[in-house]
Amino acid sequence: MLEYQKRNFITTDSLDPFFNPKSLAIIGASDREDSVGYAVLYNVLQSGFRGSAYPVNVNRDRVHNLKAYKSITLIEENVDLAIIAIPAKFVLTSVKEAIEKQVKAIVIITAGFKEIGEDGKRTEEEIKRLVKENNVRLIGPNCLGIINTDDNVKLNATFGNAMPDKGEIAFMSQSGALCTAVLDYAKYENLGFSKFVSYGNKADVDEVDLLEYLRDDEATKIILMYLEDVKRPREFIDICNEIVWKKHKPILVLKAGRSAEAARAVSSHTGSLAGSDNLYKALFEQAQIIRVEQVKDMFNIAKAFVSTYIPEKNRFVILTNAGGPGIISTDALVANGLKIAEIGEKTYNELKSFLPPESSLKNPVDILGDATDERYKKSLEVLLHDEQVDGVFVLLTPQFMTKPLEIAKILPEIYKESKKTIITSFMGTYVVNEAVEYLKSNRIYNFTYPEEAALSLSKMVKYKDLIKSKDEAIERVDINEVECKALLNEYLKNEDKVYLTQEKADRLLKYYKVPVVPSLIINDKADIDKIKDVLGYPCVMKIISKDIVHKVDAGCIKLGVKNKEEAIKAFDEVISNAKKFKNGVLIEGIYIQKMIGKGVEVIIGGGRDDALGPYVMFGLGGTYVELFKDVTFKLVPLRRFDAKDMVENTKCYKMLRGFRNVPPSDIDSVVNTILKISQMLYDINNICEIDINPLIVYEEGKGCLAVDSRILLKRNKFKGA
Repeated sequence: MLEYQKRNFITTDSLDPFFNPKSLAIIGASDREDSVGYAVLYNVLQSGFRGSAYPVNVNRDRVHNLKAYKSITLIEENVDLAIIAIPAKFVLTSVKEAIEKQVKAIVIITAGFKEIGEDGKRTEEEIKRLVKENNVRLIGPNCLGIINTDDNVKLNATFGNAMPDKGEIAFMSQSGALCTAVLDYAKYENLGFSKFVSYGNKADVDEVDLLEYLRDDEATKIILMYLEDVKRPREFIDICNEIVWKKHKPILVLKAGRSAEAARAVSSHTGSLAGSDNLYKALFEQAQIIRVEQVKDMFNIAKAFVSTYIPEKNRFVILTNAGGPGIISTDALVANGLKIAEIGEKTYNELKSFLPPESSLKNPVDILGDATDERYKKSLEVLLHDEQVDGVFVLLTPQFMTKPLEIAKILPEIYKESKKTIITSFMGTYVVNEAVEYLKSNRIYNFTYPEEAALSLSKMVKYKDLIKSKDEAIERVDINEVECKALLNEYLKNEDKVYLTQEKADRLLKYYKVPVVPSLIINDKADIDKIKDVLGYPCVMKIISKDIVHKVDAGCIKLGVKNKEEAIKAFDEVISNAKKFKNGVLIEGIYIQKMIGKGVEVIIGGGRDDALGPYVMFGLGGTYVELFKDVTFKLVPLRRFDAKDMVENTKCYKMLRGFRNVPPSDIDSVVNTILKISQMLYDINNICEIDINPLIVYEEGKGCLAVDSRILLKRNKFKGA
């Protein structure tokens, strides 16, 4: 039996030579200021690198007034890290020389490999083979480089413009060009980094390796990622779960390529609905990651995390010196799912004792346009002591009587002493600039607009919910592997790609304990008497044929057959319609199903993405599933809370819980069925697509039944063998 084995991540020092080298060589170091080799060596020296740096240049004896070497092999001392910044056609030779020198790690900054075509891809594959065979780790090619701000290292091995400040944020990106803009932005905002890495083409080191390293990095408190794809989705989920649940480090991700791809030419509902971005959304949800829409949002949210405490609950007060912006802020908080706190009676009376009578003591608390720093200070302290308040949104507009800098100066001490969330929005630019710069110098990052602050607060609340969730074991049902393999082999022995007939699809579902409608097969009208004896009337009659996938379109399904006479007529019509639909159609018989009672119709499906692997879909079922698109996705395998989350994040969940005169449905049976389909997709690589539509869900405690099932197989290895 195949069991899901969660990767056992262990503390590793395999990436330490990148971030903590005792010595490094810059291959391609140069005195020519417009070259990458110049920028890298310049940054290494200017950052105050604590180790030894060796320039390598075949044409120069000295570079940056340092002794230069014709080859890395000629350096007398040991070299931990080789950084390669030379034209692509020379890189392979330099990699071989670095391996000969017995370096522990290589960074290839040079572009011109798999991203440019087949020739570049072949060279990159050869480099990948060499480093793997020699147990050398590689970052790149086609990257910006790496930074470690640790005082004991002080390494800036990039061609970016400046060494960032030391901080608690680790940033990793597939895009080197984005990294240069990020470094510039961070310098302007006084945002500090612990580690900074551009990893390019991922020939060796990828996001999973870097996350594993950052998990145990004590200097890193928050991780930001720019991703274009994920190479190892299941391991990615596992390591992110460890980071969030065990290390309590938030992870923010900006994913490129969000726009939906054109629907693929597939015949299943699931395949047509499962765009690439839907699956990445599922990946990030299962990884307990906070996804952001824009670069600006990523750093705004990061600023909130490093500025203040994470709120314990979701109750906030707005403290403002202007009524209109206070209302705008209220709308922004509510729009982002945040709750406006009810101010307690004690707090109300304390505020009333010193605020002007014209002040509004409801939430938002408006302390008027002439509010002084002392009025802000006392109001903020009182609000933070209210047990019904989890955080305060401090809003300031630059009115004539307002002194923004004086108000800003009261905040660092309050931030330091309070254990609650404080977010500031000093609105405007010119008048408040000095105050904002003061806050920034004290690592309090102001939000120019209330909407930005509200979004950041909402992500902090979401993160608090994420760390409260719990890890669970992957559940499995016992199956008969021999029978499963026999069924698959029967269908795939002569074809590479084929649909199971519904009879065979139902049989496979039953192997995985999925409840299906009682049924029988007849091959001749003489067998029609079996219907009454085995199932009873009314019944449904369907063609059994690999050549007919959509039976309704072909007129090959008859509903509500009430008696023997109707069954005989339906038998003839179904077969006749099948022959009209396709010449030479292969008919294996007629599938008879018991006509079942009404319930809520849902769909459970699944498929296999080339990049992210198998996935499950759940949503509102029936004829209009593709019209309403009320569906959710998760990657396989699922935990029970994943399956519950799928159900609860659809509109049809309200219907399942009971709506108007409709009693609550058996949601537990739906969750169990989702988990069984997850196991099936994880076990059997042959399954390309699966639809159960509809799955009829009955009242609470009465289960569910798969009515119509469709499974597309493709020749592959059966993983459960």
